[in-house]
Amino acid sequence: MMYNTETLIDSGGNFAKDNVDDNGPNCDGYTVQNTCRSFLDGPPRVRPTSPPTVSMSPTAAADKRVRFYAMGDTPYNAGEHLLLVDQVLRLSKDEAEFVVHVGDMQRRYGYCGNATYEIVRNTLQGGKLPTFITPGDNDWYDCSDYAEALERFNFYFGDLDQTWPHNFAVQYQAARRENFLFLHKEVMFASLHVARASHFKGYEELNARTNDNLAWLRHAIRSHTSVCMVLFCHAFPLLPHYETFYNGLVALANEYNKPILYIQGDYHVWHVDRPFTEAQNIQR
Repeated sequence: MMYNTETLIDSGGNFAKDNVDDNGPNCDGYTVQNTCRSFLDGPPRVRPTSPPTVSMSPTAAADKRVRFYAMGDTPYNAGEHLLLVDQVLRLSKDEAEFVVHVGDMQRRYGYCGNATYEIVRNTLQGGKLPTFITPGDNDWYDCSDYAEALERFNFYFGDLDQTWPHNFAVQYQAARRENFLFLHKEVMFASLHVARASHFKGYEELNARTNDNLAWLRHAIRSHTSVCMVLFCHAFPLLPHYETFYNGLVALANEYNKPILYIQGDYHVWHVDRPFTEAQNIQR
């Protein structure tokens, strides 16, 4: 099952998310919205029926709003590939500014050869919107040679967004090119390479990835000024293997003390919750 997410962020740092299912990006969904202040103070609130009064012109307010699509865990088979082709072609510049795929662009233990990555890259490049992708466990970790598979993933997708002309000042982490970030309309967008360890391969690789992820998040928070942040990760940092990353993320979120939207894939179901109990400014 494939879930796409249409997400808006307005001039006040408000998050609004519309679920989009197999029928395509134009089907009905639902929306949850929080103001920056209420996001820190309590649970999400329903989108008001009338927009609040703001001290800026409609044009200025529209210029501050960010709208994008997120998708993940697709395509797993030929049918999902055809659906993805159709959806990508229908995404419009009038509706959003960019797209992020949150990983698992093939089924688990799939064919990790060049053809798989090339087909998905060509499919995503067929769209009109700049597109980014962060790897899932199916894309490299579950491959027979996971180190080679990660290199292959970065070869095909490491500069995917450069296919399209855009004005995002994208940075890529030197130590881990699959991690990207950019600041747009005072909103920080960043990816962290969090892949579910379905069969744990040891702490050496995990510790290196954890250290790189936390360094990247620290850079995003301390080197830029933003009103809120959106994190793109494939999976949730399940304990006990991800304890160091979980604790580090919580500490940095509390240091940031502004709304963070954590967008992930992996589960194949739609969640809206706050699973980081020690950092309630993070909404998933």
